[in-house]
Amino acid sequence: MKALNVFLALVVSVAMAVLTAELGLRLVPALRAQPSINRFDPATGWSMTPMTASVREVAGRKLEFAINAQGLRDDEPPAKPAGTLRVVVLGDSFALGYTVARGESFADLLQQRWNAEGRAVEVINAGTEGWSTDQEVAWLMARGKDYAPDVVLVCPYENDIYWCGEQRYNGKDKPRFAADGTLEPRALVELRSDSLLKKSAIARFLGLSLGALLTRHPTASE
Repeated sequence: MKALNVFLALVVSVAMAVLTAELGLRLVPALRAQPSINRFDPATGWSMTPMTASVREVAGRKLEFAINAQGLRDDEPPAKPAGTLRVVVLGDSFALGYTVARGESFADLLQQRWNAEGRAVEVINAGTEGWSTDQEVAWLMARGKDYAPDVVLVCPYENDIYWCGEQRYNGKDKPRFAADGTLEPRALVELRSDSLLKKSAIARFLGLSLGALLTRHPTASE
């Protein structure tokens, strides 16, 4: 009985310590679970939820992510004006402008610069966090062509090389193209990925710490 009491006391102590650490780490903005702006999408796996707004704390800044009726972090594009060059930007969170306010993304800055030069150019930002090149192409095929773009600017990231060969990303179903360039005829399904581990501040802290350690001390093969 004494051994059981000691064991139970140890379990309760560890649980209290973990709970205290979790609550304490959640006071750090970088370690908090950010509100999702995404939803399941049968064409791309996921996309931003139309007509929603969310505030996130990124790099010490509170940033608003206002999503338009088409599911983009952009203004509502009018019918394409005659004589206007329309550019559609495809990419992931870098193109989206994950760490900057609206108007500070490079898509917005491009339009501002070209318009200031007197050029009739309209830039539409279709960047979406987590997307790889295959999802960007799938969106262009399903919806992007409706914008009648004159130029499509694709902004790949190095991890696209890997994720374009996978059918899932972080527990979410995604489209994939075959080696001949055709989209695989596969129905995407909604998979739950909101596990407690992914919401945990402790898990985020350990992940960031491990990443920093590996960066400072690369392996011999590197």
